[in-house]
Amino acid sequence: MALAATVVVALGGLTAGTVVVLDKRAGGSSADAGDRDDQGERTGDDRDQATGRDEDQGGGGDASGPPADREPTGPTTVPTAAPEGYELVTDPAGFRVAVPQGYIRSYEAPRVYYHSPGKAFRIGIHPQSLDPRGARRVMREAHAEGSQRYEGYRDGRVTETTHNGQPAALWEFTWNGSRDDGGARRTYDLSWDEGGQMYDVWVSAPVAEESQGRRHFDTVVDTFARPGAAH
Repeated sequence: MALAATVVVALGGLTAGTVVVLDKRAGGSSADAGDRDDQGERTGDDRDQATGRDEDQGGGGDASGPPADREPTGPTTVPTAAPEGYELVTDPAGFRVAVPQGYIRSYEAPRVYYHSPGKAFRIGIHPQSLDPRGARRVMREAHAEGSQRYEGYRDGRVTETTHNGQPAALWEFTWNGSRDDGGARRTYDLSWDEGGQMYDVWVSAPVAEESQGRRHFDTVVDTFARPGAAH
C-alpha cells in the first residue's frame, strides 16, 4: 500500500474499543463495523464509536452519507483485473474497490459494509462531508477517546501519512471485540480528504488472523477509487 508515513503520533497510554473496516458487524460501528466494532460497532464495526460512529462504521466524525441517502442496489462486478482472491466492484454509493470474493455487501446508512460469511472479517467504507478539523485531527481525537468507546482498547496508534497526494491518517488498534466475536479484534482505519469529501476506509479482523486482515486492508485501500478520479 502506497502510504507515505511521515509522523507517528504517540498514543500516550490511552486505551479503547469494522468494513469492515474492516469491517463491520451487524451490531456496532474505523475501523470495522463491529469494530468500532461491536462495542463501537453499531453494525459490526469497531471504530466509529470513538467518534460517534462505530468501529466498523468508520473514523469520520461526520454522519452525513453518500450523495444519495437511500439504500442503493447491490454492487456490480466490473470485468477488470483484481488481485487473486478478490473481485473488483463498482458500488452504487459512488466508488470502486476490490473486495475478497464471496463477501456480502450491506448498506447501513450512511456507510457501506462488505463482510465475510459470519462477519469475522469486516470492511467499512464511509464517504462523507468534509470535517473542518481535517482527517488527521479527526483520527487523533478518535484515538484519544478509544478507551471510552472500545472495551479493552489497546495497542492504538495514529500515523500521519498521505493518500492520493492528500493528507491522511492511519489509525490502528486492538480491542476485546463484542460478545458475538469470540475474541479480540484488530482494526486498521484510513481517513483522508479528496474531491470535496472525507473518506474513511477500515478493516476489522480477529487478532489471530491479523495478517490476513492487514492484507485485505491494503488491497481495499490500494484499489479504492472515486468516480472520474485518475488512479
